Amino acid sequence: MTKLGTCRLCGKEAELQDSHFFPASIYKACRDAENNKNPIAIADGGAAQTSAQMTEYLLCANCERRFNENGERWIHLNIARIDGFPLQAAIAKATPILAGDEMAAYAGADIPEIDVEKLVYFALSIFWRAAIHRWKTSDAADKLTKRIWLGSYEEPIRKFLLGEGAFPPNTVVLVSIWPYTKPPAPIAFHTPVSANQGTFHSHVFCIPGLDFKLALGKLMPEKLKRICSYNSPEKMIFASTRAAIKTMETYVKLVADSKPRGKLAN
Repeated sequence: MTKLGTCRLCGKEAELQDSHFFPASIYKACRDAENNKNPIAIADGGAAQTSAQMTEYLLCANCERRFNENGERWIHLNIARIDGFPLQAAIAKATPILAGDEMAAYAGADIPEIDVEKLVYFALSIFWRAAIHRWKTSDAADKLTKRIWLGSYEEPIRKFLLGEGAFPPNTVVLVSIWPYTKPPAPIAFHTPVSANQGTFHSHVFCIPGLDFKLALGKLMPEKLKRICSYNSPEKMIFASTRAAIKTMETYVKLVADSKPRGKLAN
């Protein structure tokens, strides 16, 4: 279905598509097909097992195609699944450029199987979607996601996504791949959550096998800017036990703070 309106990305009057917050392929990857169970959606203090997805009439067909071609299609082919994790297999064959007890950094630019620009574009598209709209959650029309605040960075990010602007200054995206084969990557995702880091703000979300962090601020440490997955010459990506632990802590807190609804409550 479509309806007439103004596309939130390009600003043109057009037939709007029923746009997804997260791509449908991520919901499908998180479904327990063997046991015929839908994924558990967590948003706005509630948790429900559902096949419904967060959608809204926001983008025109051209901008939907832009999101798909610049990131979503590639992400669909490379996220973690029960039967394999292509990105993890790719870094397993590579030599890290930096390595420590809690983190290994890889030159994504030198790994043919990895397209860091598509990873970053996808990440910014999700953060932007989380900022411009409160999405209806899957269990009730009156339950909405919390918006994240991008402030003055929202418009430069929109222009970058539209292809009309450069990667915004004082912006860092970090891409982390689940570092363990045992335990395997959680086949789960959560919507962006935010934190104040003192001199800058950060937002984070995860999808199966991948953790994305967005940092924004003029007073951001230079060492953080140096390792941006987009701007660093090496297109740095990470396999970080610290990021994995933080991802699980965030997810567990979201679960603990959520009230079961619907069938899940029973």
